Amino acid sequence: MAIATLLTDLGVRDPYLAMAKGKLMSGVPNIQVVDVSHDPAVTGDEMIGSFMLRNVIPQFPRGTMHIISVNTTLDFGSRFVAFEHKGHFFIGADSGIFYMCFGEHPSKVYDITSYSKSFSTFPMMDIFVPVAVELAGGKKLEEMGLMEIKLVEKTMFYPTVEPNRIVGSILYVDVYGNLITNVTRNLFEKVRNGRRFRIYVRSVTYSVTKISNNYNEVIEGEMVCVINYSGLIEIAMHNANCAKMLGVEVRSSMVIEFVD
Repeated sequence: MAIATLLTDLGVRDPYLAMAKGKLMSGVPNIQVVDVSHDPAVTGDEMIGSFMLRNVIPQFPRGTMHIISVNTTLDFGSRFVAFEHKGHFFIGADSGIFYMCFGEHPSKVYDITSYSKSFSTFPMMDIFVPVAVELAGGKKLEEMGLMEIKLVEKTMFYPTVEPNRIVGSILYVDVYGNLITNVTRNLFEKVRNGRRFRIYVRSVTYSVTKISNNYNEVIEGEMVCVINYSGLIEIAMHNANCAKMLGVEVRSSMVIEFVD
């Protein structure tokens, strides 16, 4: 059975998402379609989209097609791509989201911008879905007569590391207002080296000095830090929206200070 994940900015209010799904299902009978996100307020940011992709990809079997239709207006300078990377197939706009996700170039990337024979106002329908249908039918990208290109390079924000401090940033704010940072467990423990620490955002007024196992280890409204499923430091408030309480958004800074 073919599997496809969809990450788009089409929303769920209008018929566009259903149109694209219907065309994909008509072209690939019995395909399993999994929604990642369709919220344009969230998915329009390449850094957020790459974070979502990086977490979703490992959970799916090899051969899965990942269709990313974000900021896909076809105009001068737009470029759409299709490629295979580590056993998965990717189709979408080359806005930098793919390189941010992988941090490397796939071996072969194909330009599918001109795949549609006529001008398209809806690339998801006229380019991405037809390419996915051909791939699901067993056709190889190299058989489609497409030009090989390199991905647009955009990089994620990386933490700044000092002897007694890590300055990171917020990669993602989830629906609960929890703050997912770009500081990994491995980096934290390496720099910490057994020392005491304080983690804070904006001000030390709200800070924590321990890593908890779950959100319920503190009283309601108190800040808590955990290592999440992705191995990243996550800052939250028990039964409260941490992002709103602190006035924090994606790309805001967070700090970890170490004390000998």
